[in-house]
Amino acid sequence: MQKQAEMYPYFLGLFSSGVFFLFLSTFFLPMIVVAPKKCANLINIGSILIISSFAVLKGPYKFLVTDNLLNKERFFPSWCMLISIIMTLWSSMIIKSYMFTMASLAIEIVCLMNFVCSFFPGGDTGMKYALQALLAMAKQSFSCCFSCFKG
Repeated sequence: MQKQAEMYPYFLGLFSSGVFFLFLSTFFLPMIVVAPKKCANLINIGSILIISSFAVLKGPYKFLVTDNLLNKERFFPSWCMLISIIMTLWSSMIIKSYMFTMASLAIEIVCLMNFVCSFFPGGDTGMKYALQALLAMAKQSFSCCFSCFKG
């Protein structure tokens, strides 16, 4: 078993790939009325990549079995996340129901936000600092775009 610190690059790679797929899914939001399957699949890929990033960080068996699926405190949220991913895949790929896909996507997004907030390294404080750093980098990157509008 490798140390957790050695697994951070893999965690960051999988986590950022998952965020990238979630970002890509926002481009398909205007098309969600016509083709909800495309947006649902991108959100599912992003969710699965984010979940697997935490599994890589803690070890797959420990993460899935002892920390989530069979843990008393994490039993309900973990199974909700798993069932919502399966529900979204089933509703978008097999039965192709628009309303059921939208409902299962909403459940999946809420479960994913809960999941990320509870398992991010450092807890809620680590998540807050990571988001603040990301926001500062985005402001600095896009400051040249907004400087031309200041007059």
